[in-house]
Amino acid sequence: IWDTEEGIAFIEIRDKNILVIEGTPDLELCLKIRQSLWQDIERQGLLTTKEIPDLKEIKLTANDFYQKGKDFLEGFINTDVTPYFLTYAKFYLEKAIELDENFLDVYPLLARVTVATSMKEDGTFDEEWSKIAFYYIDKAEKINSDFPRLHWAKAHAYRALKRYETAIEEINKAISKEPNNPEYFISLGKIYYEQKDYLKAVEAVNKALSFKPIRAQEAIIYSYQGHAYWKLSKYEEGIKCFENFLKLEPASPIVLNMIAYLLSESGKYEEAIEIQKEALRYEESEIAHIRLGWLYEKKGMYEEAEKEYLHVNNKKYLQDLVEQYRLKRWFEKADNLLKKMAGKKEEMPIMLQDIEVYVNKGILNHEQGKLDDAATNYKKVLEMEPSYSPAYIYLADIYETKGDIKESNEFYKKAETLDKKEAAGAYYNLGDICANKKRDDIKAMRFFRKAIELNPEHAEAYYSLGSAYSFYAYSHGKDYTASVTMLKKALELGLNTPALYYALGAAYYEWGKYNDAILYFNKCLELEPENSHAKHYLEESKRRIGR
Repeated sequence: IWDTEEGIAFIEIRDKNILVIEGTPDLELCLKIRQSLWQDIERQGLLTTKEIPDLKEIKLTANDFYQKGKDFLEGFINTDVTPYFLTYAKFYLEKAIELDENFLDVYPLLARVTVATSMKEDGTFDEEWSKIAFYYIDKAEKINSDFPRLHWAKAHAYRALKRYETAIEEINKAISKEPNNPEYFISLGKIYYEQKDYLKAVEAVNKALSFKPIRAQEAIIYSYQGHAYWKLSKYEEGIKCFENFLKLEPASPIVLNMIAYLLSESGKYEEAIEIQKEALRYEESEIAHIRLGWLYEKKGMYEEAEKEYLHVNNKKYLQDLVEQYRLKRWFEKADNLLKKMAGKKEEMPIMLQDIEVYVNKGILNHEQGKLDDAATNYKKVLEMEPSYSPAYIYLADIYETKGDIKESNEFYKKAETLDKKEAAGAYYNLGDICANKKRDDIKAMRFFRKAIELNPEHAEAYYSLGSAYSFYAYSHGKDYTASVTMLKKALELGLNTPALYYALGAAYYEWGKYNDAILYFNKCLELEPENSHAKHYLEESKRRIGR
């Protein structure tokens, strides 16, 4: 496609002739386009002739345009990742209709293109666009209401509207008329997948395989199978399907990422790391580096994880790693990583650089009990950004520790008039310091509860509060109801870590509920197979109930 201020020309090169198929009628511009394209072709060494061939006019038929539009639409359907194909498909199919408005085969394809181009990011279908799709469907029905492709187009329109039962009825009508068409079974599988009926999705695309699909269709069948097995938590089957996909399309970073993910869900972190590295060789992306860093973390390879997170300068994962170092009492490692993060600060605005550096230094001083140094760093933050609520909370804790309750309360009040989510994060950090450094569980529980009050979606705060309740119950001979409630809330909010499952298993074990303990120790070991504590208490739980 040649796009200029004067207009757009769609161009083909065929038999060493450059053809302007559609676009500007300006002959001079056509010649200019032809000259430029030919020079490009010559530079690339595709042709050796110095001669610029004559411009020839070729009249394309409706069927020519239909075939081109159909090819581009099938290219989109059979890859699902090349949406720009839809632009070409729409152009050629509309040209076919201009030349022959009774061309039956074109209308279902135009309806399908309309559905594909009008899907929103949240997976919903724009109502106005649905009217256009059904306009094309109505046009086809007036020509031949029994046309199989018509039912296929209807199925996708109803699928987009989430009217899945009607969509299934329509695609089954298409299948009844053309029972050996693999594309219809692939469409049926897609509908079942979106309906979350993953077993039927697998069954449908399996049938498609029996009708000798073309190579691209076979690849997308394996992709659908792999995703359906993933949703069914059948990770081994999913991995096999994605491996079959790679035999057909070996350079697919998306599928390699999925295999790495499923291997990690199966606890096979070493294999997952190798696959994730392979995905990175094909495509550099921030998310791929983050995934690789996360896998290194799961294997305890923290230096390698640092490198991946630093490579993309991802503040969230780097800060999480700092927190892990602190929890493990690796204060020197935490300090070194903070220095490395400070070295990356040129990518941030100057003010934000300094704020982040001083906050991190202050937290580290705070943990080490160097309260005066911590207070100095927090005050520097407030000089630069007076509305930064976490600094007020950290200072409030320092004044409280020193016995200045009045000053402490003023700082707490000030913080809560500012950003509540930031304040919640600060309360969580203080709770963490109290629980893991000072062993002051009463104060830790107070901070965690405050974090939850200000941010009810703070999953880590629920986990930490539940863990603190467990320690309190163990120390004071109480039951574990409060602990389990908090830990399960963290699970409900999406926290999915070996530590959370271990904490639930340990709470149930100490409570004497060994069947529940077995369940959560097993979940912990699925994510972290080498956790010796989980292995020990799993066996002990089984022994206590005679298993």
